[in-house]
Amino acid sequence: MNSDDVWRTARRATTGADGAFLTDLKPAKRMYVRVRYPGSAEVRGSASPRLLLNLRPVLTFKRPPKRSVRGRRVVVAGTVGPRKRAVTVVFQQRIRGHWRKVGTRTARTRSGRFETSFVPAFRAAYRYYAVVRSDLDTDRGASKMRSLRVR
Repeated sequence: MNSDDVWRTARRATTGADGAFLTDLKPAKRMYVRVRYPGSAEVRGSASPRLLLNLRPVLTFKRPPKRSVRGRRVVVAGTVGPRKRAVTVVFQQRIRGHWRKVGTRTARTRSGRFETSFVPAFRAAYRYYAVVRSDLDTDRGASKMRSLRVR
């Protein structure tokens, strides 16, 4: 792998009789990877062309609220990995058959955890999701859409 302009060995894998191999990588940021075979007495060594390994953050909610009451604060908390400085939570409301954005909250993270809140003003169907912007190390990431019913 090459993350700081230096090639380092991430894993050593043994190939099968047909030359196939399988290994896991746990990258923390976007980087280049390549496969290199050092060679043997019978077979010459070789290296593959480099391949850019993109990394998308994983966002999850912890105990996502499903129901609430109009005018009462709804707390939304979750985690992001790899860690980011801020997470934006987007709230949408169903109005006349269409989803409209009614609010966004940017939450600062600590140790990969975030928490923010929202006060729904109307009895309606809402949904929300979390987003992380792309940066030098990772691509844009988004959580699954969660539903919220407000009475």
